[in-house]
Amino acid sequence: PASKQRRGASMWRSSVLVLALLWCTWALWTGYRGWAAGNLNFGALGGSTLRLALALIVLMFFMLS
Repeated sequence: PASKQRRGASMWRSSVLVLALLWCTWALWTGYRGWAAGNLNFGALGGSTLRLALALIVLMFFMLS
């Protein structure tokens, strides 16, 4: 019972973190492709990258605390 609850919570946290990492990877790859094609300037790509990194750090803090 108690170990099953911990295992379930661990699986939930792991799933959320994996999905967040996949989403961040997709967003960064899409931004890079836009920058490489000339549709996005470097400042916008840098700002987007910084916001994604900050969101991931905050998510990790809440998930791991």
